[in-house]
Amino acid sequence: MLQLTRRQLGLALLWSLLVAAAATAPYVWAGLWTPAGQVFSGHITAVDESNVYLQWIRQAHDGRVLLINQYTTRPQTGLFLNVFLLALGRLAAWTGMEPAGVWLLARFVCGVYCVLMCFLLACALSRDGLVRWGTLVLASLSSGWGWWVDQMSAHQGLVLGNTLVQPVDYGPFWVYQPEAITFLAVLVNPLFSFSIGLLCTAVTCAVLALDTGRWAVALVGALAVLLLGNVHTYDMLVLAPLIVALHLGWAAAGAAPWRRAIGGLLLFGLCSLPGPLWAVHTLQGDPAYRLKALTATPAGPPLNYVFGYGFVTVLAVVGTYVLVANRGRARHREVVALVWVVLGSAVLYLCRVSIQRKLVEGLHVPLCLLAALALARLPRRWAGFGIAAAGLLAAPSNLYFVADCVYNVRTNNAALAGALMPPIYITTGEDRAMRWAHGALSEDDVVLSVSTTGSYIPTRARCKVVAGHWAETLDFSMIVSDIVAPFFLPWQPEGTGAAPNLRREALKRSGATYVFFGPQEAAFERAMLADAEAKGMPLPMPPGWQPGADLARLPYLKRVYSAEGVAVYRVVRDAL
Repeated sequence: MLQLTRRQLGLALLWSLLVAAAATAPYVWAGLWTPAGQVFSGHITAVDESNVYLQWIRQAHDGRVLLINQYTTRPQTGLFLNVFLLALGRLAAWTGMEPAGVWLLARFVCGVYCVLMCFLLACALSRDGLVRWGTLVLASLSSGWGWWVDQMSAHQGLVLGNTLVQPVDYGPFWVYQPEAITFLAVLVNPLFSFSIGLLCTAVTCAVLALDTGRWAVALVGALAVLLLGNVHTYDMLVLAPLIVALHLGWAAAGAAPWRRAIGGLLLFGLCSLPGPLWAVHTLQGDPAYRLKALTATPAGPPLNYVFGYGFVTVLAVVGTYVLVANRGRARHREVVALVWVVLGSAVLYLCRVSIQRKLVEGLHVPLCLLAALALARLPRRWAGFGIAAAGLLAAPSNLYFVADCVYNVRTNNAALAGALMPPIYITTGEDRAMRWAHGALSEDDVVLSVSTTGSYIPTRARCKVVAGHWAETLDFSMIVSDIVAPFFLPWQPEGTGAAPNLRREALKRSGATYVFFGPQEAAFERAMLADAEAKGMPLPMPPGWQPGADLARLPYLKRVYSAEGVAVYRVVRDAL
């Protein structure tokens, strides 16, 4: 079995608690730091992505089982099923917690689970204490050389030959991949850390079941596979070949009886089917889901990952040499880590699927085990120091990332506003108006707002939005440029020129039944005025003009809500 004492397990659990607490602390600080008159989103990075999850948690809170995409107005059947998000939604309903609060709790709990399972996987694959603790430290702390590349290249990436290197551990927010680095997975998204934990659980239980023949252990691993197939289906593209190679390889090498290997393979295989089969059903049965799933996210060049793992990459190469050179010393368990890295890398580049770059999830863990094998070859009196030093030397990108998050919290994402990243804090007026919309509007209603406001509305209300997310909103760029921008440009009042006709046509095309106008829409109008003036084409605004003031005079809009700087208008379709 694991050959693990209670003291060792207790120390590993304590370490996991500390890592999860460190990843949760910035969110607690951001919540406590909330300025007067504002509401904390619950996120310190990737606000648009995180709001998508809160949308689904709120739907589950309201009683939905099959979830929908509120960020698009395209026809959809609503077949998305995710038991992790459903569980969080039901927890929010039972406890009265806000979805953002449940998401924060999940970040801590899943972080503990993820880090602890990295350790237990190392225990299942190696009996060397230094390898076990080295894997835990490196998986928890390490990142790559992204911080250095970012500093040396002024955020542009490093050019090597004909390759633009943009490491996955740190860089502009559209380049880094939190699922590629264990600490970032814990910090950014509870679903990622939960999935990495499930990956480690499945492999750990498969190894132990092959070793001992205990079917109870195999059942736990099979349950992890079943859950993973539902909550992060694409991870099965990596896990399935690894499980097959593990069972057949051990049987062929005489490390486990063929009967045990075939039985385990059948069990894991059966449990791996429901999730992918439902995903295929959803893709075929829901046109909006299918279009969103086809959004291309290709993997970057290999150097993005080599630099993204940095020192761990170098140490993993040395660890591979150590493993191969000592292949005669009954190290078949540790070979599992090497097989994982080889299969995972192959799948990452050979599977030409739309979510290709996401297939890197979990690869960090076996790389850290191989790196720990290299560190364990140091003289025993220096090995512990080497592990600690390696963990610290490989941590700067994570520290830089947290520092960036803190900066963006203090500036409320001002530096990212040009990229349409929603703010971290919204006003209490916006929050109350969105909650009012939850009771006043139905699932069939559609709200037109700027996309940064649209990112938040589905987290609080059941209606759909015209624009709110770069991928979930299908044809996002076209909608922003052809519908949102023309409508919220600071036109003159109706009847004073041709410009308002563009606003009318944009509203018709949007299919919106309501218009939301708040601080972010006002900021958009002011920004457009400033941009026009900077280009030498100032708009002839009437004296005393205020953002949004002319909306109340439009015959096709009827104000139904007004408070704290926010107004909501119902679209009078007959007047358009």
